Amino acid sequence: MRAIRTTTISILALGLLAGSAVGVAAQDEEADPMAPAFFEVEYLFGDDFEVVDGTYEELGPGQERFDGEFVRGTLVEAEDPRASGDLSQVESIGVAFDEAPSGSRSSADVRARSIRLENEAGAWEGTGWGASYVPESPTEARAVVIMNVLDGTGAYEGLTLFLAITADQSWGWIMPDGLVPAIPELPAE
Repeated sequence: MRAIRTTTISILALGLLAGSAVGVAAQDEEADPMAPAFFEVEYLFGDDFEVVDGTYEELGPGQERFDGEFVRGTLVEAEDPRASGDLSQVESIGVAFDEAPSGSRSSADVRARSIRLENEAGAWEGTGWGASYVPESPTEARAVVIMNVLDGTGAYEGLTLFLAITADQSWGWIMPDGLVPAIPELPAE
């Protein structure tokens, strides 16, 4: 009698485990395409990578500006395939240099860009802003902060893709538009 009960319990336990494994596999196959996600991102140079210079202007001692620099042929590989694809961007950059007596120099820049990331299922389009600081000494910390906000089209309609870049990491996250708050108005004085 005891052997039958143990066998029955073992069979029930295996059945429950198998049933939950099938349920998990079905959930993976039917992943919600509108689900939020957070993931790492890598930028690679494709075979057709190209930088087309825009206009350059020297604004004064230690100040330069590049407008309309066009970059294409960058490939984005993300842990979430919705955020992988071909990246094109047009960017304008303002750079300020601080000359050191030794001849080396630190630089700081601010940048604004328009971006399109495209794959077979759809595309992401939007803008980005960023700033970076490169110190004259290679032992000092470099600061980079760039945030891109892209609206989804095609299969990504109703989603927003955020791509963030710092000095040592790039990552992204996808959020349904309903979770992305509008920019609030400042109260009247």
